[in-house]
Amino acid sequence: MGSVAYGQPLPLDPTSSSSFRLFRLFERLLVWARIRFVIEMARLFFLGFYEDFRRFLVGLERELDRSETEAQYKLLWAIKAEASEKMDVLLDHLGPLEHYRYKGQGLVEYLIGAQRLQELRLFVKATKLEGEAEGLIDGTKVAFVTSLAQRQLTESQRIAMLEKYRELVEPLEPTP
Repeated sequence: MGSVAYGQPLPLDPTSSSSFRLFRLFERLLVWARIRFVIEMARLFFLGFYEDFRRFLVGLERELDRSETEAQYKLLWAIKAEASEKMDVLLDHLGPLEHYRYKGQGLVEYLIGAQRLQELRLFVKATKLEGEAEGLIDGTKVAFVTSLAQRQLTESQRIAMLEKYRELVEPLEPTP
């Protein structure tokens, strides 16, 4: 380490040089380019995810319509509910990014698109409502069977009830 003698000029401060200013400008441009690259990649990944999501919904609805037993329906419903929960977590994580602006709009809106974002939110809400409805239906089934078991049925009433039960439980035959 050298010593500075009084009266001798100090070397120029390197942080005030034009090279340093150019380096800082380049560094800012590099950060901006990285952020822009990450945003654009996230947008592309999300668009791919969204197409997969649309195919999933179409296939799931088709399979739900074709399900013949309650077990099949419950399995498909569980898959839909799990997907909805994961989607809800994703939307919650994206929530704080909505306040940032990018290219004249909200960052999340830029990444996803307003219509797609609304569709995802509606999917989550609709699935929650369907889940509540399924819970109410299951509760009603139990209440009905309980009240039915408490009643004394005649032989003809029991036979009619069993026939009706078989009609409801048997898989539907496909129509030509």
